[in-house]
Amino acid sequence: LSYQSMAPETTMYNLYSFFRAGGDYSAEEMADAMHRAIMNHPTMLTELFTEGDGTIMQRYVPEKMPKIIPEKVSDEELDAIKDTLVKPFDLMENLLWRCRVFDAPSGVYIFGDVHHIIFDGYSLELLFNDLKRALNGEELTKDYYYYVMSRREQAMSNETYELAEKYFTERYAKEKWDKNLEHDYETSSN
Repeated sequence: LSYQSMAPETTMYNLYSFFRAGGDYSAEEMADAMHRAIMNHPTMLTELFTEGDGTIMQRYVPEKMPKIIPEKVSDEELDAIKDTLVKPFDLMENLLWRCRVFDAPSGVYIFGDVHHIIFDGYSLELLFNDLKRALNGEELTKDYYYYVMSRREQAMSNETYELAEKYFTERYAKEKWDKNLEHDYETSSN
């Protein structure tokens, strides 16, 4: 988050893929299955925002889920589009992923781009497994992200946590850590 704020035009943390869908699925079926798979993962429906004091927070905003509409293109148009798909993310108050489905004469293609803040390689495997289940009309495996976050919040309000926090605060108090998107270049050792 801190690095992205210092280099807002970078795509270094974009995790993207572009592939031709296998099987005999239509572009509409693929778009619907992608919609179901994405809706099943709360992090994909989360945005970052700042509180009044500059603290960065996250919130669940499923109402911001855009409809994935298949785009009918020629193979030549698809070749021209491919190199323009990956763009930097505006991290604040936006969903941190993009998905497009292309219906070309040579097949159905899917483009996906997710910011690494909410996604990693294992997340990709989980999403693809959900995509496969959705295409087969199966029930998707429940994602417990916000449940785990809730349990974490509860754990932070007990004596053991407070003792651990005190230990680490005393041990690392001299270190300067970023709390928000502002960066002090003069005191940075990087």
